[in-house]
Amino acid sequence: MKKLILVFTVLSFFAVQSVSAQGAMRIGAEGNVVLPFGNISDFTSPVGFGATALFIYPFNENISFSGRVGWMTLGGEDLENSFLGQTSTLEYSISAIPIQGGVRYHLNGTGEPGLYVGGEVGFHILSIDTESSGVSGFEGGSTSSSETEFTIAPMVGFSLEALDMSAFINLLNDATWFGIRVGWTMPFGN
Repeated sequence: MKKLILVFTVLSFFAVQSVSAQGAMRIGAEGNVVLPFGNISDFTSPVGFGATALFIYPFNENISFSGRVGWMTLGGEDLENSFLGQTSTLEYSISAIPIQGGVRYHLNGTGEPGLYVGGEVGFHILSIDTESSGVSGFEGGSTSSSETEFTIAPMVGFSLEALDMSAFINLLNDATWFGIRVGWTMPFGN
């Protein structure tokens, strides 16, 4: 929790430092489609979905700061187990709450339509929920657990007025995925 507060404090500090920003701050919403790979792909659906809120702060002619928070579901699977003629089912689902901040370098200048490259760092709060049907003589039940993972996400994107699109790779310890975001932004403040 202390690390999370530190990240937001640093981002807030930079957000108020540059009075002569090129363009206006922007806020928006994005839809995300992700393709898990690595260890986590053994336990998730092949495609995950989510939504994030986005904040963009132009710092100078080519650099802007970004921040995002949201929710994603990576799905899950149902597993069946048979033993001595009894069948039990284990259902599980995996979700994530991303909290990230980063920097973008706009090739055509901040606030201008065009390509950008960048990256974000932050945290993902990963949750897994399970439910077991149980078998004769044994009760089923449900459990839930979560953990917080540090994440790095390099990205490349394209902005055009209010439209913001990007491709990214979220690199977590055991949960890595490739994703595509499409969002709509609008001026905020200034």
